[in-house]
Amino acid sequence: MFAVYVDDGIFFHPDKLIIAKEVKALKGLMEMTSEDSLSNYIGMNIAYKKGGKEIHLTQPKLIQQILDDLGLNEESNT
Repeated sequence: MFAVYVDDGIFFHPDKLIIAKEVKALKGLMEMTSEDSLSNYIGMNIAYKKGGKEIHLTQPKLIQQILDDLGLNEESNT
């Protein structure tokens, strides 16, 4: 699976060699950088569950920013 978000992309596959092959192919077509870890990608926490067969995505920074912008934080008691 290849997910794209604006100008970023993420490959998901259980075989890292296949991911490396696809990244290499894309690098042959365009200028790009490659990051190894997805533990905190674009403010999104990514956790692998059930032996890597499930992915759990959360966005705590975005959620906190929305709560702060709306004045719904711990200090406001609302």
